[in-house]
Amino acid sequence: MIFPMYYFLILYCVFLFAGGVFVIINVMHLLAFGLQGFKTAFVVLLYLGATIAIIGYSYVLIMQYDWSQEFMLSEFTSSLMNPIL
Repeated sequence: MIFPMYYFLILYCVFLFAGGVFVIINVMHLLAFGLQGFKTAFVVLLYLGATIAIIGYSYVLIMQYDWSQEFMLSEFTSSLMNPIL
């Protein structure tokens, strides 16, 4: 079975969207139910900064690959099974 590598990129975008929804929910809860003041604002900024840094680093790693190549599932599974058997 042969399929293009960009299917993995589409799957990554789906997980990224789901993670973005959770980030929005977390920030809303932090702002609504957290202590009002410097500590809550600092935690929100730290959380958003770490999230943006992780997304930026993953973008740098993802751009290194050629996503137009094809992926052979049978070749991949046979390469995994040979050392086991």
